[in-house]
Amino acid sequence: MPFAYKDFKISLLVLLLLFAIVNIRNYLTTSINKNLLFVFSFLIVTNCLFILIGIFNNNIGAWPTLPVNLIWPILYFIILLDARFYIDFKEVVLIYKISLTIILLYILFFYSNIFFGFPILINENLIRLSFDPNNPIATANQISMPAATSLFFLVPFFMSNVLISKEKKLSDYIFLFFGVIISLATGRRALILLIFFSPLMILILSFVLPYRKKSIINRIIKKILIISILLSIVIVILEKNKIIDVTFLINKTVSYYIPSKSGLEVGAIIRDTQKNALIDKWRRKPFLGFGYGASVNDYIRNQKTPWAYELSYVAKLMNIGIIGMSIYLFFISFLVLKLSVRLKNNYIFYLSSITSFITVLIANSSNPYLDSFEYMWMIYFQILFILIGEKFVIKSIYSD
Repeated sequence: MPFAYKDFKISLLVLLLLFAIVNIRNYLTTSINKNLLFVFSFLIVTNCLFILIGIFNNNIGAWPTLPVNLIWPILYFIILLDARFYIDFKEVVLIYKISLTIILLYILFFYSNIFFGFPILINENLIRLSFDPNNPIATANQISMPAATSLFFLVPFFMSNVLISKEKKLSDYIFLFFGVIISLATGRRALILLIFFSPLMILILSFVLPYRKKSIINRIIKKILIISILLSIVIVILEKNKIIDVTFLINKTVSYYIPSKSGLEVGAIIRDTQKNALIDKWRRKPFLGFGYGASVNDYIRNQKTPWAYELSYVAKLMNIGIIGMSIYLFFISFLVLKLSVRLKNNYIFYLSSITSFITVLIANSSNPYLDSFEYMWMIYFQILFILIGEKFVIKSIYSD
């Protein structure tokens, strides 16, 4: 959701929930996958347990994180149960294209102001900038907006569509092109790295998932080579026009993972220290953890949200221990498995969704994106896709 207005989000959420309640008759007359309902319910019950543990331990973030761990998942589930009656595969793709277009407009407005002095037609609550207009490719420059994180899902989705599809749909190529350009323009290291890693992931998934075809695998390899050449040309053009600095982006991305005591690598040191602090606390209660909202007193990253850490999975392990983490991983694995089964209904759509979902899960390892209402759709939309696949037996939108 590309909005930072809390009042807007709450109003929209209330409207969607009321619409779902009004149509509750649909739930009573249409069967719901019992396995999906059981797994989701089990996850919610487990979250309740760790919320109570957090409250019992007087964790500072026990109450503030309650919506993310309980209220938002339930609301998402209820709303998506209703949405399955009105949305099909083509409409989902259309939503993705509209979302990417909105993000593109943000970027265009921003750069038109920087380079041409045009007014930015975006409220400051919709976009947060860290940018030096006198040095557009400075090391500190970064565009941060609530919608940008959606690129972790959207760009791999369109990349999968382009690589897998036999048809040459111009719109998919256009949205992929602009998606990659926008990703480079944001200057976000994890996003850039995963965008370049996505083709390899798509190729691997086409090998290991069911319903694979040799013709599809050969098509993916061929298109990866072509897109790599075209992308290299685009990057050279962008660097020549000083829109991006390739050397800096490479160094910035590599330094993200290599600890050092100077320069850009300081961030890697912080994460390494954070990991050690979280693991040390987890070892004190390895099975059930300390409950949601726990923090390490000797290592606080943000005084406003002391329970939040970049290494989200390590923090989650500290919060819910081995038992809770096993249940969470089971839930994620269940979603991937159910999506894989649906490959027979719409191979391109579901393989694209699985690729995007895994990309988001990887990105979440270095930043707790999925612990936010705005980005939780990237998890719970998978439930919607499972429900759509079971309601409709639709042939692939594209030919194999």
